[in-house]
Amino acid sequence: MADTQTKLPSEIANTISGFEAAPEIKKEQAYLSSQEDVEWKRAHIKALNQNTDERKKYARWIFIFTCSWAAIIMSMVMCAGSNGMKFSDTIIITLITSTMVNFFGFFLLVVKYLFNPQKSM
Repeated sequence: MADTQTKLPSEIANTISGFEAAPEIKKEQAYLSSQEDVEWKRAHIKALNQNTDERKKYARWIFIFTCSWAAIIMSMVMCAGSNGMKFSDTIIITLITSTMVNFFGFFLLVVKYLFNPQKSM
């Protein structure tokens, strides 16, 4: 009895039934391995769904921020054009140029980072 307490369950089954239980143990190990694989896939799918939800949320906020920013700059330029605000030509050109660069920079950042297929896998 002392000898069977130190053996693994698979070793005990093999000695009791004369190696007839080995295929059953292999089936059980394959089943457990497949269950672990299924659990890992479920966790991976859950993480991908969470990433998708976060991407949607951040894309929406970046869109709102960029549209608000563009509206503010556009109103400033329109006020300057209608003599409501006094800006020199250099300031207007700088304002429009920097806004366009930042606008397309944010757009490029969103497209490259949030919708990168290599990072989402």
